[in-house]
Amino acid sequence: MNEVVKSRVIVFGTLAASLTAIYLIGRRIKEIDQFDPWDYDLDGDGVISMDELEAAEQDWLAGVITRSQYLEVLALYFDAV
Repeated sequence: MNEVVKSRVIVFGTLAASLTAIYLIGRRIKEIDQFDPWDYDLDGDGVISMDELEAAEQDWLAGVITRSQYLEVLALYFDAV
């Protein structure tokens, strides 16, 4: 691999890592500052589906959201059922 290609690979890899870090930091700050259970409505249809509820459950089990935040998403799911 020549030097130009190597430098582009390094820059691209660094950029991708930076964007990932920015996304994760932004997500964590949003979770800490203001939780919105509608963030789990990934398809934007105004309904929390079973798949979206499962995503919230996985986040709760992983410690990403609190129990009370998970219960907010759960309440929205049952509102739609």
